[in-house]
Amino acid sequence: MLKHRRISRGRMAVTCGAALAVITATVTLQSAHAQEPTRQHTVKSLSAPAAGTLGKALTTELGPAAAAGSYYDAGARALVVNVVEKKAAHSVREAGGRARVVANSLTELESAQRTLARRAGIPGTSWAMDPVANKVVVTADRMLMVRVGGRLGPGHHDRLPLPRR
Repeated sequence: MLKHRRISRGRMAVTCGAALAVITATVTLQSAHAQEPTRQHTVKSLSAPAAGTLGKALTTELGPAAAAGSYYDAGARALVVNVVEKKAAHSVREAGGRARVVANSLTELESAQRTLARRAGIPGTSWAMDPVANKVVVTADRMLMVRVGGRLGPGHHDRLPLPRR
């Protein structure tokens, strides 16, 4: 059986004060962490030619140090622009493209291609920039593979005979 106990006014005041403090702290902390709602950017549905035009304009506007190429995602019908800075990503989203933050800028990728052109002019090899992978891809034809004993691949890049100049 429950016993009825009388609570003093002092204890009641402390309990009510503590409850009010907890409620006030909760409301204050929630509003302190509340931020302006981030604006949602809609990726435009584009045709391939329209995406090409927008991609060229955006990469020119951003410059080679901030942009790293663009490509058309046919499945999503969207332009994807590779960027290396958050500020550039915001510009791409504002224009209706999908921004993808990557490690290598267009300047770095073009530098890698120039280095390959100067130092690795081996017959049977070619290279191209792959914007989806954000790297320069080197390809060797079948005859080169036979000449070096089929040893090309991961871990064997140092065995390619580079011409001496």
